Amino acid sequence: MSRHRTISTSVPPLPDETAGSLVWRIASSQHRSVADFCTIEFGLSYSQARGDIDSSLTGKFSHRFSQCLRLGRRIVNRLRIAENLLVPAFRPSTKRCNQPVRICFDCLSNAPYGRRFWRTCLAVACPIHGHMLVSTCPNCGAEINYQEGNVGLAPLFWLETWPVCTNCLRTMRPNPQRADALLLNSTAKWNAALAGVRPYPWLGARSYLRLSARVLRWFTNVPDYVTARAMVAEKADISPHVATSLLLRRLWRGRVPPSIAQAALGVSFDPCQLAKDMVS
Repeated sequence: MSRHRTISTSVPPLPDETAGSLVWRIASSQHRSVADFCTIEFGLSYSQARGDIDSSLTGKFSHRFSQCLRLGRRIVNRLRIAENLLVPAFRPSTKRCNQPVRICFDCLSNAPYGRRFWRTCLAVACPIHGHMLVSTCPNCGAEINYQEGNVGLAPLFWLETWPVCTNCLRTMRPNPQRADALLLNSTAKWNAALAGVRPYPWLGARSYLRLSARVLRWFTNVPDYVTARAMVAEKADISPHVATSLLLRRLWRGRVPPSIAQAALGVSFDPCQLAKDMVS
């Protein structure tokens, strides 16, 4: 076998598609499993074929991926998800790529393929349908894992079993929950920025995504940010994504309060004052 096989395919990538989803569509068009396709066509070992293609695309594998599928560098770059945005499928506790995926039932009903935005840390709502994304089966509550139960030795990519839950073996039906209006506004900007659209004339798409991801991590993990988040509304559980949306909205309104600017820069601030400024 040559080091890099080339595959003649008439399955072009969709504008907002993940690399893993593209491989699934190509493999499906040839009536093959994703695991079989990755081991034979990409020359991956069994353990590598069980991995997260989108995580691998940020490294040396991208060259092999490009050559095998006859995709130009520009197309591969469009498929790639920045490491600071990508939520890895690998779960350390199980040492497998079985972290749950986040999906929109309506999007998949219209066209069954994986969207890049769903794989980012910023994705909790669908910018098209306005619903919260789902990561569990509405019937039994089991996670919709990136890789599902095994058939023989080959793990199944999540789209290979869609829309049947591998736990209860029933067809998954949507039970949508409407997303917060403020969150949807930010979600639309995040999704557009992922496609390269500037959210504001003076701000680049990548810079906006980097800032958003950084602030989201702080609101999730850093004590002062978590404290400010809890103070935004009494007895209300404000999610890190909504808190991030609140801060970003205040940041771009003009006449930025010092606490907002300090929080966006990651320097010391008063959590109580930040909470007040976020909702003012």
